[in-house]
Order: sequence, then C-alpha cells, then structure tokens
Amino acid sequence: MNINTAVEIVLDTNVVVGYLKEHLGEEPDAGSRSAIEAIRERDSHFIRISKAIRKEIEDHFDKEGKPGYWLLTGFFAPLEYTGKLKKIEYNQEEVTLYVSLPHEKDFDVAQTAVAVRNRYRKLPVFLLTKNLRHFDPEEWMDKHHVSVMSPEDYVADP
Repeated sequence: MNINTAVEIVLDTNVVVGYLKEHLGEEPDAGSRSAIEAIRERDSHFIRISKAIRKEIEDHFDKEGKPGYWLLTGFFAPLEYTGKLKKIEYNQEEVTLYVSLPHEKDFDVAQTAVAVRNRYRKLPVFLLTKNLRHFDPEEWMDKHHVSVMSPEDYVADP
C-alpha cells in the first residue's frame, strides 16, 4: 500500500479500548498500541472520531467501574494537541450503509467510516478493527471504498 498522501482513519472501539487496556497493563500488546503509535509517526495519517464512538468507549469503561471520560480525555489530549485526532460531526440521515453488519453495536463505527468517506472523497479512508468478521474488507472496499484492516496489518503495511 505505502501511501504518501493524507489518510483518514476511523478506529473501531475495540482498537481504542485495546490500546487503553494495553497502556494500563491489563492486556498484553495485541496491536492496538502499535497502531496508534504508527499513526502518530506517520505525518499525513489522521484519526477521525465521532461523538457516538467516543460515548461507546466511555460507556465500556464506565461499565467496568473505571472513569471512561477521564481515560479517554488522557488518551485523546495528546492526539488532539498534535492535530492527529479530529472530530467529525454528521447527520445520521446523510449516511447510507450498503454493507451488512452482524451486530448493532458496530453501527456507530460503520456510520462514522462512511461519513468520513463521504466528506473526504479524494483521500484514502481506513477502518482499523480487531474484528474483521464484523467488517468484511472486500465488501467495504466494493461498496464504500473504505479499506478495512486489523491494527497489525496497518502497522505492517503503511
């Protein structure tokens, strides 16, 4: 792939949750942390996040009895400060999904990826997920021109 242009990246919640758990020492490095570090190092790669994805991540940690808001604020602050993380806002009515989703919980991530694709038509859009079964890479490329890959694949193939 070796892309030398700007790239918009949407992270599945499981990538951010994995990163934070790896960072807290609750899980071994399973690729999430490496992917986030790779995004930081690649000058023209940027993360796009929606309010819905942020809320889903916060809720995940809140259910575990951890301060989801504060964990995310600590995670996002350095990325926002350096311009690597940017928010995206969109109307749900403007986003049409042409892919199948096996779980309703994947809807917000899917909708965000399509919203980013619709807004930044000339740029490559990546969706990083630890669960490729929920986001069929071939279907996503065919129907939305979004490259779906695991964090490990992103690190291995910039």
